[in-house]
Amino acid sequence: MKIRLLSFSLLILFSACVQDRVEPLSADMQQQLALLPPEADLLGYINLEQIKQSAISKMFMDSTGWRMFRTDEFEEFKAATGFDFQKDTKSIYFAAGLDGEKKKMNGLFIATGNFNPEKIIAFITSHDEGKKLVEESYQNDKIYRLSEEQVLFCFPDQNTLVAGKEAAVKSWLDKRMQSVKPGISSEWLQRIEPLKYKNGAWVAMTMEKFRAFLEKETPMVNKFQGIKNVKNGSCCIDFSDRLSFYGQGECTDPEKATLFRDALKGLLASVKLAVSEEREMVDIINKVEVESKNERVTVQFKMTADEIEKLVQKRKSYTKSS
Repeated sequence: MKIRLLSFSLLILFSACVQDRVEPLSADMQQQLALLPPEADLLGYINLEQIKQSAISKMFMDSTGWRMFRTDEFEEFKAATGFDFQKDTKSIYFAAGLDGEKKKMNGLFIATGNFNPEKIIAFITSHDEGKKLVEESYQNDKIYRLSEEQVLFCFPDQNTLVAGKEAAVKSWLDKRMQSVKPGISSEWLQRIEPLKYKNGAWVAMTMEKFRAFLEKETPMVNKFQGIKNVKNGSCCIDFSDRLSFYGQGECTDPEKATLFRDALKGLLASVKLAVSEEREMVDIINKVEVESKNERVTVQFKMTADEIEKLVQKRKSYTKSS
């Protein structure tokens, strides 16, 4: 009996360790990331297949505006091309360079899935009354742009769509054709490798330009002074029967990390105080763990769809009453 109990305990412990282990960076993801511009201020990935198959996908899609793909225009597009964004797109990689002074974001977007480039281009051309779509050749690929625009797109194969600024798209195509493939920079690896959930959705960024970008967009950043001590940050989400979140930020030194951790805990405490009479809401908020070690601050939690929905509804009711 003792042996069975010990074996069962070890099994539970092992299962917990496996569940919380850091997911490795797959070979395919390494190859995709190596093609993105290393000078970018932000890199990210979204696994649309995982999102669609998760228990909380409906709530996530509704809250992020995926209803736009149910309009008459998209139904017409789907009927003509056979391409359904929600069903046929598998993943998205993206990179962005930020200009805080001009409030501009120059990006590159790579979607993988099942495309039919000929039908998609034919549909766009048939609806291009102003003849603004321009087709050009670049090496062995056809690239498309709207006239007088620097943003262009390309289907290098049936399973890939690349879009973004001209220089970024052409650089991506150049790297793809190299016999010796480029690698990921050590700086980006240091930000991405610690992320627990690499196969769901994640974003990693350097904070200097991103902070300047946010300061132009919202005054809230100026009120939260601790963010000025964060050099870079990254976060990830896993979509399954629940939503699992892990975020990290690297501060300028351990003291600043401790102060930033305390500021985040103080923010959580104020939220709990606002709902202190609702025990269930307090229990949900208590799932958010904030820690610091050396220069790094981490935030993580796991919540069910029901718990997230309750938080969303609480926020909506608070917004209406304020």
